[in-house]
Amino acid sequence: MTTIEFLAKAFKSTQSKKGDFMEKITSRRGFIKTSLKYGLTMAAGAAGASCGIHALSTPSVFAAAPKTHEWPLPYATLDKELGRKLGHDSYWSGKGCAYAAFHPIVALLRDTVGEPFHSLPTELMIFGHGGGVGWGSLCGALNGSGAAISLVCNKETSDKLVDELFNWYTQVELPTTISNQYGVEKQYTVNKYSNSR
Repeated sequence: MTTIEFLAKAFKSTQSKKGDFMEKITSRRGFIKTSLKYGLTMAAGAAGASCGIHALSTPSVFAAAPKTHEWPLPYATLDKELGRKLGHDSYWSGKGCAYAAFHPIVALLRDTVGEPFHSLPTELMIFGHGGGVGWGSLCGALNGSGAAISLVCNKETSDKLVDELFNWYTQVELPTTISNQYGVEKQYTVNKYSNSR
């Protein structure tokens, strides 16, 4: 039975037996009201049946709930030179500076700690390029680094470390001598450079 046939039958059953169905509809409002009443009832029934069938056929209904992780997340000492190289290569991936600062830290934590870092998409920091999608409000490298610090430190420690990071950033000449030397020696996987100086 089609939806139209169902609605027509439903309308007929609500009308008096004295006259034709269409003659008993006195206004558009009455027609719409009755249509919605039966249409929504039918849609809700179909949706409920669909959900019930899907739930019964999906084994994940009975699977254990995913493990949640307490913050701050676990941390391990990382290889800073490997992080430096991965950061350079990540920057030239086209995903921006915030990603380039965040991705190496999380990627190295995936290798040393494992979960929950395997489940954390580092692309969440792509928005931070150019100071926040190009707005120039905060250096993306600081944004990405600060986010990584905040993942693994409580607020008090994170505040101190991020403050120290921002202070360091205002005083150091970037790129550093070591980073430039890696470029000269072609130690990066991606050998692209900017001549902005």
